[in-house]
Amino acid sequence: MNMKLKIGVIVFLLTLSVYALNTFAAQYNFTPRVSARETYTDNVFLTDENTVDDFITDVSAGGTLSILGRTSGMNFVFDPAYVWYEDGSRENTWRLPATLDIWSNLSPKTRFEFFNRFLRSEDPDENRPTIAEDTGEIRAPGDSTVRRGRGWYITNFTTARIDNQFGRDDRVYGQFLYSLRREEDPDSNENDRYAPSAGVTYWFGPQWGTTVDVRYTRALFNNSDDYHDLAGTFQLMRRLTRTLQLFGRYAYAYRDNDGDDQQVTEGDYQVHAPSAGINYEFAKDARVSLGLGYYYQEFKDSEFDNQDGLFINGDLFKRWNFQRWSASLLGQAGLDRNDFGNERLGFEQYAGIIGNATYNFTRNVSGNLNLRYRYSEFVNESREDERIGLGAGLSWLANKWLALSLDYNYSKLNSTDVEDYDENRVLLRLTLQPDRPWRF
Repeated sequence: MNMKLKIGVIVFLLTLSVYALNTFAAQYNFTPRVSARETYTDNVFLTDENTVDDFITDVSAGGTLSILGRTSGMNFVFDPAYVWYEDGSRENTWRLPATLDIWSNLSPKTRFEFFNRFLRSEDPDENRPTIAEDTGEIRAPGDSTVRRGRGWYITNFTTARIDNQFGRDDRVYGQFLYSLRREEDPDSNENDRYAPSAGVTYWFGPQWGTTVDVRYTRALFNNSDDYHDLAGTFQLMRRLTRTLQLFGRYAYAYRDNDGDDQQVTEGDYQVHAPSAGINYEFAKDARVSLGLGYYYQEFKDSEFDNQDGLFINGDLFKRWNFQRWSASLLGQAGLDRNDFGNERLGFEQYAGIIGNATYNFTRNVSGNLNLRYRYSEFVNESREDERIGLGAGLSWLANKWLALSLDYNYSKLNSTDVEDYDENRVLLRLTLQPDRPWRF
């Protein structure tokens, strides 16, 4: 990332923050916290054989700043941590996670949102998806590819979006996405992505409607071809009831890799992917979408073989809230291009599920369970990955300022192309945090 771009991003973020501070006639809340965590892992480098265990200590000090107004708001979460490795399996280092979320209702039917997630870490498991708790929206995708070792990496994922509702169910949006990845290893998949997109949903009458989405992506890599990518989706919908719809969808993508004009560029292709299915949205915190389709990937002047096959479109979200327990379930499936993680693996079919549940045994003691599963078939790599994660824990609120938690996490990778691994982690955390935010 060149210096001019760094300065531009910083100035842009500061400008938005100053705008928020100066324009939100609002309530200012700050929740400070200090945390110390001890982690035991039996496979610090995520290998199949000759595994190495270690105790890892991290101490963090940060907090959450919230500015809440009548029509606008901002949340800034920052928890920098310093990390020690007891057995010297990795040099001590810093972890720097930060999330900035700004929103403003510019008018009763127009909303602006700015979201930024920054992460510097050496932990391969820390770059998980950022998911909105109430809606199940994936705000930042995380990394679903394989990473080993403990070298540091930096990721940043930014979106700026404006939505306008111009009818009861008619909407139009524009969005700009920017992401980057930097690594300690200069031979890794460092990249920058610039992706403007726009879309419209319009209902011709009470029963028939359409959705059109278009996205352009410019992707820059340090160790592989840069590319231009154009993708679009056209969808026709037939409403059966207020919450139940049938849809027919056609998705198209065109990939143009940079290369010498005098040579054949390997990997240029286009994808056609028609599908059909149902949408069922029965509450703000509950939805189901399921479709079946067929894709055809056609390469241009390339040594790669054309690919085709059936695929499933899926999107499931449900949240439960009761007096003593709460739970959420998010599932997704479809086609994607997986280029911006630790590995650049390209065109894939995927299916995944994330589940969480919390039960309050008493006012001060609670337990939690979590599940993660993802299956990926990388079409042009002849590779299949299956990733499994399971976890359970207990939390005790000792008093208004002090909380203790004990967690166990298990993760496993099965792959047809790279070395498998499994890992067990035990985590003990102490957190000092007021039970109520400071208001000013």
